[in-house]
Amino acid sequence: MPSTTVPRDRGPRQAGHSDVGGRAARTGERLLSIEDVIAELDVPRATFYRWRQLGRGPKSVRLPNGKIRIRQSALDEWLASLEEDDPAVPLGRSA
Repeated sequence: MPSTTVPRDRGPRQAGHSDVGGRAARTGERLLSIEDVIAELDVPRATFYRWRQLGRGPKSVRLPNGKIRIRQSALDEWLASLEEDDPAVPLGRSA
């Protein structure tokens, strides 16, 4: 009797994950869509595009099909760069 191989089910893909680019696929790093990023940051799409235009947003990747993706690590690094070192001194107290 001939043996048959059953394809393994890899399960559903995570939203925003893409195998495009090879490196992201090999490392398992998520490539986020603009929709993913603006939802996570809770900002309007126009704000995200303004940040990109001013060079103030997270680093992005333009895919061959023209779509923009943001590596999860790039978003995390960008957010870390925005962290304040010291909280403001409460009013009425001397520093």
